[in-house]
Amino acid sequence: MKTTLIFDAELRGHHLEYLHHLYMGYSTHTDQKIIFILHKDFLLVKNRLYWPEYEHIQFDFFNTDINEDFSFIGKITTSYNLSKLVKKYVKMYNAESVFFIFLMSFIPWLPFLLPSKVSVSGILYRVYLFDWEQYNLLQKVAEILRFSLLRFSKCISKIYVLNSRSCTRTLNKIWKCNKFHYLPDPFVKLECVEKIWKDGSTIPPNKKILLHFGSLMRRKGTLEILDSIQYFNESDRGTYVFVFAGKVDREIKREFYEKLAVYKDKVQILVYDEFCSFEFISALVESSACVLMPYFNTSQSSGLLGYAIQFAKPVIVPQKGMLAKITKESYNGIYLNSISPKEIYHSIQQVKQFKVDGELCNLYIATHGVDEFVRVICD
Repeated sequence: MKTTLIFDAELRGHHLEYLHHLYMGYSTHTDQKIIFILHKDFLLVKNRLYWPEYEHIQFDFFNTDINEDFSFIGKITTSYNLSKLVKKYVKMYNAESVFFIFLMSFIPWLPFLLPSKVSVSGILYRVYLFDWEQYNLLQKVAEILRFSLLRFSKCISKIYVLNSRSCTRTLNKIWKCNKFHYLPDPFVKLECVEKIWKDGSTIPPNKKILLHFGSLMRRKGTLEILDSIQYFNESDRGTYVFVFAGKVDREIKREFYEKLAVYKDKVQILVYDEFCSFEFISALVESSACVLMPYFNTSQSSGLLGYAIQFAKPVIVPQKGMLAKITKESYNGIYLNSISPKEIYHSIQQVKQFKVDGELCNLYIATHGVDEFVRVICD
């Protein structure tokens, strides 16, 4: 019986959802032994989703803490330590293949530490093509070396490029291979629900909800959204309510709440600093006037886009990068010239007149379901 490891070293972003999709997807693959190798923190969040027991699927956990040093040396060190961990579990279970939820965390060391007979695949989120002109020489060399390893390492069989068909084609053309495969960024279909707010707070029906949800952090423009409130006049303040839903990253937590204290008396602001259930996300997105996504990192997609498209809501995004490219396909975007509080304010003013093309949204929905995500990886 073939043994496949599903390896994930952290649970940020949509990792928990992806793990659950794969768990359910592999539930019918009884001819394989599937072992999820995860950080022990998974046990703290596992109960947020339902995981039926299957004889051919099991979990194993490690205690190694992930180095949060994002310097060049820090990333290299983390890659080495994680790759050694993978080598240990591959040997322990005599695994024939390993799938990584976040493949690049294990590059450059993984190909040097695993036997070439082990088949490696994983998800690629960030594509250097969109940032190439801004890179300095060292950064360009580093990207070339990393992708050379992906291309020429015998053990790496498939690299799944998240949510960009054009990038997939371009990477295969540049590197003269067929290793890069398109992977739709899945979203769970949300049902329309009654608009009930968990803390009992009420939002007047005449107010427009400006929603910023997911992991709230510096690179997602969370602080710039708060600072945009300074430009709202008295009329605006009676028109809008800001909703922040999702865990506030500890790196900005103090600054976030300091700014919140400054602006909370100037406009209605609701903060849900917690993991949000799909049901609550559904209520938020369905009720919103737009979704705020002023991300600094524009070279990757965002799973939140699918939730906005599902309810035909406009999104405010940067005008360049992969996120903008995907948004333009569904025509539901308002584009920022720069990520600044004033630019965010001006973009919000466009929401009143903006119309979303429902047919294009439906086309996106039809090709980004969980079933398609599972089919591409598991079959």
